[in-house]
Amino acid sequence: MLKSAIGMVSLIACMVITGPALAQSSSDLTGNQPSVTDLARGAGIAQLAAPTGMSSLTLQKGIDLLNAGKPLQAIDMLSVTLSANPDSILALNALANAYLVTGHEDLAAASIDVFERVISLDPTNRHALEGAARTAWNFGDHDKALTHFESLYRGGDMIEDGYAGELAMHYMLANQLDRGLRVFAEALPRTKQRHATMLLIASLLMQKQEKPTARAFVDKVLSEAPPGSRFHQQATEMLQQGVDG
Repeated sequence: MLKSAIGMVSLIACMVITGPALAQSSSDLTGNQPSVTDLARGAGIAQLAAPTGMSSLTLQKGIDLLNAGKPLQAIDMLSVTLSANPDSILALNALANAYLVTGHEDLAAASIDVFERVISLDPTNRHALEGAARTAWNFGDHDKALTHFESLYRGGDMIEDGYAGELAMHYMLANQLDRGLRVFAEALPRTKQRHATMLLIASLLMQKQEKPTARAFVDKVLSEAPPGSRFHQQATEMLQQGVDG
């Protein structure tokens, strides 16, 4: 029953969570160990644009090398930049990115410390928070990951960026169901993904064996979502999987 509920949460979460983090998070549901390539992809970090109007040629070159798929050369160049300017947020984020994509697990793990250096300089830096959260999760440091996911979620009105769904799903994976429910309950009045969020709440309530309350959310989706829509179909499947019994 738990595997069925987890699978349902993952499927519905595809409709709520944005970005490439979901693929890696979903693979963790099976208990498989992520590869180094998966760790880089799971961090969900976009390519960095080369800086404009900056005098640091080494920083420019380092980012160019990173975006060209040459992370080891990028690390050398960015290290030169950071020796002269250790607080360069752009250089630190680029260095963490380079660590993630080298193919070396020890460097991928070290990227967390670099991202956290950025966070110490700029606590709301979304790039670093995403990188630290997702990479820490993939390396099994769930407490650290959840702390950074919380910072992302609390950092502003980011419901539609997928942070509410991502945070709640990771709470579920960490068996912290009450916290996951709290995040979804906060998101529900504001999110445009109302039906997806209601089904996620129902799935978590099913895991807590609070089936009458879960059924109420499912029934609400069935009454509001057009017949044949994906949410109506998901709600019907939840009934078939035993939200009643």
